[in-house]
Amino acid sequence: MADYSESIKVQPNEVAYYNRGNIYLYNEGLFNEAVSDFKEGIKINPNYIDIYLSLATAYMSVGNTDGAMLICKKTLEINPNHKKAQELLAELNKKINHNK
Repeated sequence: MADYSESIKVQPNEVAYYNRGNIYLYNEGLFNEAVSDFKEGIKINPNYIDIYLSLATAYMSVGNTDGAMLICKKTLEINPNHKKAQELLAELNKKINHNK
């Protein structure tokens, strides 16, 4: 993680570093920290689509299904043909309908 933190210091507007560093946080089980930092990355570059799905996955991990759905929909606004966003949204819809 130190490498990503250093990279962010050197190039604070490079959103790919936020995404990769936060994936590390996510993999370490630091979901709330990852959510916060993924959001920061989106502020830097709202068109960097990969970070949206990372945020949606992190939201799912903290039990925020509504947030995950909102982010999937935002991803599909940017790229309506984004397969992973379509699949994740379908999975979330199935989960919600199953819990009713």
